[in-house]
Amino acid sequence: MSPVGLPHYRKCVIDRPSTTRKPQSYGVKLVRGPFLSLPPHADHCEDEATFLEYAARIRESGTPLAADLFSGAGGLSLGLEDAGFRVVLSVDHDKSAIRTHRHHFGGMSVGWDLSDPDVVARVGNLMSTAQIDLLAGGPPCQPFSKAGRSMIRYRVQAGERDP
Repeated sequence: MSPVGLPHYRKCVIDRPSTTRKPQSYGVKLVRGPFLSLPPHADHCEDEATFLEYAARIRESGTPLAADLFSGAGGLSLGLEDAGFRVVLSVDHDKSAIRTHRHHFGGMSVGWDLSDPDVVARVGNLMSTAQIDLLAGGPPCQPFSKAGRSMIRYRVQAGERDP
């Protein structure tokens, strides 16, 4: 019996494996399935005219509008929507990420390269015309960035590597 507030311990014997045995190891073989084809969200906008109509409709409801640059698959967009914004424009250079984003979010999700000054001007014009309230931008996640260590997904899709 131990006094209140003081820890008490029991003697514990740990059964350790023999040091003369070779340690057993095992692994699970990685099996990749086919890439998924995700349908676009019901409120997806294919062109700029449809996008501007969609943004105007959302704005009329009183919901603030947001644009997500370097959106990836939509992690930051999800947080913005949880905070009360409606993400109506998303831009990323990764086509797979945009297909995923387009599936989960309405509005315009486009695979444009933001290193091109003409694309930046186009995005700026869309944001201005749609009266976007918030511009958000998240840096690429390094394990998935083509500039980072992992190029496996890119090489698989380019046909340079087997899945």
